Amino acid sequence: MGVYAAQIALSGENGFMSTIIRKPGNIYKVTYDKVPLDVVANSERKFPKEWITLDRLDITDDFINWALPLIGEPLPHFAKFKGIFVPKKCNKYVPTAYR
Repeated sequence: MGVYAAQIALSGENGFMSTIIRKPGNIYKVTYDKVPLDVVANSERKFPKEWITLDRLDITDDFINWALPLIGEPLPHFAKFKGIFVPKKCNKYVPTAYR
């Protein structure tokens, strides 16, 4: 994208932002283009709600499938530790104002 942006600038064009357009499909393919700044200035692109699970605590498989080519590897698997607790030795805490 940086190379394409430089090509736009070196060609004498100004007032554009270089863009990446992702082609549909399972294989990650893109094309590069430009868009006038007045089209993208003061605009935002929000994270699609469809990519957030109903409980709003996780992301959906659709997002993972979309993001994997950008990440380059499968998502890491995290270890799950068994909860081992030590016996309590301290008295229950009571704030000073309630003693």
